Amino acid sequence: MPYTNSLIDAAWHTADTYFKHDASGHDIEHTKRVHHAAMKICLEEDGLPQKTELIAILHDVGDHKLDVDSGMEAFSKLTAQFPTITDLLNEVQSECVRISFSKGGKPQTIEGRIVQDADRLDSIGAIGIARCFMFAGDRGHRLTGDGQSAVQHFYDKLLKIKDTLHTRTAIKEAERRHDFLVRFLDELYQDMQL
Repeated sequence: MPYTNSLIDAAWHTADTYFKHDASGHDIEHTKRVHHAAMKICLEEDGLPQKTELIAILHDVGDHKLDVDSGMEAFSKLTAQFPTITDLLNEVQSECVRISFSKGGKPQTIEGRIVQDADRLDSIGAIGIARCFMFAGDRGHRLTGDGQSAVQHFYDKLLKIKDTLHTRTAIKEAERRHDFLVRFLDELYQDMQL
């Protein structure tokens, strides 16, 4: 079996190194939350745990919003470290690329769909709101008033997420988190009218 503790440890090391200086909400803490959620969903949705785990750990390495070149290099180093499972790591990398919301990706495996759901769950609810404002601040975007503002991001992405999920487990959790987004916006608009 290609999934060993050393492979999982190397994947975590790769992610930890890649996200060391991130302040956009795509940090190692986000990866840990996605990993945790993906493993819970995997139990309910009959995915392969080890493959789900690898995709979850590496899902943002090389994301187009971050540093694509350094992500490609990180995957190359991992493949060089485990040359006997190049095909597996290439499949994991392909699924990671398909996870992005803004790229409209559709994972080809149940494990990729599980991780995509877990990643999207981390974009909504209270944690999603916190990450939205982290990202806006990191990129120098305004609170409101233009097409790149933090509030506009709710309409461009966050409020659409619950309708893009694949698994029953994630869909159920998304309902609660989506409702919180709506309540938050109501409160925000009330506060802004004072």
